[in-house]
Amino acid sequence: MVAPLKQLPLLLLLQGSHVTAAAVTAEGDDIITAFAELPSGSTSFYAMHYSGQGCNNSTSSPSFVSLRGNLPGNSSAYHPASDENGTCAESSVCSVLFNSMDDSRCPVEGNFTGGEVREDGHVYLDYMNSTTDFTQCGPSGWYPGCYFEYYSLGALKSSPGLLANSDPADLEAMKDFIYYVYYEDDKCTDPASIWSSMAREAVTVDVVSNYTEYSCAVRSACVIDPNSALCEALRDGPDQTATFVSITALDESTGEQLAAGCHTDEAGQEDCTFVSPRDCMPSGIIPGCHLRFFSGSTLSKCPRILVGDMTGLPDLPDAGFVEGDSSQKPVDGANGAGKASLALGFGALYICWFVLF
Repeated sequence: MVAPLKQLPLLLLLQGSHVTAAAVTAEGDDIITAFAELPSGSTSFYAMHYSGQGCNNSTSSPSFVSLRGNLPGNSSAYHPASDENGTCAESSVCSVLFNSMDDSRCPVEGNFTGGEVREDGHVYLDYMNSTTDFTQCGPSGWYPGCYFEYYSLGALKSSPGLLANSDPADLEAMKDFIYYVYYEDDKCTDPASIWSSMAREAVTVDVVSNYTEYSCAVRSACVIDPNSALCEALRDGPDQTATFVSITALDESTGEQLAAGCHTDEAGQEDCTFVSPRDCMPSGIIPGCHLRFFSGSTLSKCPRILVGDMTGLPDLPDAGFVEGDSSQKPVDGANGAGKASLALGFGALYICWFVLF
């Protein structure tokens, strides 16, 4: 039996725009080329927040709570005002929200410049007129109740355990944290970028249909920093966007977060495709990229799902479900407009959506 609206993210396209080719400029091409020349695993880095001291190093209990992605260069983050009584999970909402600058819970802006991943694999930031190695654990001044450490994409790929958490209170609070992972490959084993939102948060992202000669790590830059010069160069245009909402649901019979994406076929029938954290799907926003998405609690219980290792995830249910071929149906955006509705059937929560591809 599925309890409605609890854990698993499902992307629903609510609004889209027709895609046209972006205006290509020499300056934009230079920006893209320079980024593409960065070493693998250095194209993004992540502010990681932990509820426990040690930040998941070898001597600490697993306590990962949230992350926020950054591109090399200048960046900013909105965070809550100081609250000595706040928990890491509570303040981390500001780290997870895609649109944290528009949320009243996150009134304070913090900035750093010159962030980069160096040859030693560590993340260095220019903060308060000093270049510092931030791949080391310390108490967070931005997110009360948290400890923090910065890691490169390469570090997360090689050590997914950095995302682990086994604390029941943290996991309960993380159910509505949603992580989207773009991948270079169609088996979803080689992460290209990671970004996040909260359940029920409306997210608008730029469509990037050009520059297919570049990696997914390059072409997915807009979901990490939509205000960057790189995104400006990549995106199809300021009006070429897709807006969607993710929701969550829990299958109580297996403990796995389950949902199904549905579209209307030519006969007017709803064709539902079962979606789980195992499903690797082609992106409709960034052709050539593939996508998985997880709730925060699922990712932390089984952190190796980041690199395609499904060990620890419950088996799919046998009764009342028909598992479809989701690998052929882009789910995170498309050309055209759509509408969404909810329907319950076969003991599961189905999310039905119709999109003109």
